[in-house]
Amino acid sequence: MAPSELRPPRTNSKGSLRSFVSGLWPTKSNSDGTQKYSAVAKDQSPTQEQPQAEPELDQLPDSREGLEGRLNYHLSELDRLRRMVAKTNEHMKEAMYRLDVQEHLKDKIPYAYRTLYDLAVSLRMQRDSYKPFVAFHRGEIIRIARAREELDRRQGIEVRESTRAMYKKLDRGPEWAALFS
Repeated sequence: MAPSELRPPRTNSKGSLRSFVSGLWPTKSNSDGTQKYSAVAKDQSPTQEQPQAEPELDQLPDSREGLEGRLNYHLSELDRLRRMVAKTNEHMKEAMYRLDVQEHLKDKIPYAYRTLYDLAVSLRMQRDSYKPFVAFHRGEIIRIARAREELDRRQGIEVRESTRAMYKKLDRGPEWAALFS
């Protein structure tokens, strides 16, 4: 099957985007004065609060092997995120170095200097956008550790301090703090 056959049929993307954007209504103001937008029906009042379901977490397995498999998944995701954050930090460091080097040129080429500054700011925002994902996976490791302790208790196995220490070590809190500083 050709790749073009796998694609959904195209629609007028500008029209679709325009209709989507026109369907957005401000739902409430944030503390900083900005407004949050959400898609609500045109006949609904924009002040009506939309019910938002609490995010549900994945059900954890009931076996030691299943918990270890899930732990490995979250650890591999954290490794991937660690590499992404480290690479973004390298790009940020390079942009900041270039800003320092070109400091004397900011009066001669202000637009180019401002563009480089905007790049550095964008890189920081990109790096910081990974924080919720890191927090999620770290939280899941904690949940898995608790589930493992509960499983051991149910099976009559003594919960060892070394197991707790192992999970705590996997969290790597100080390393993440350094990467996001």
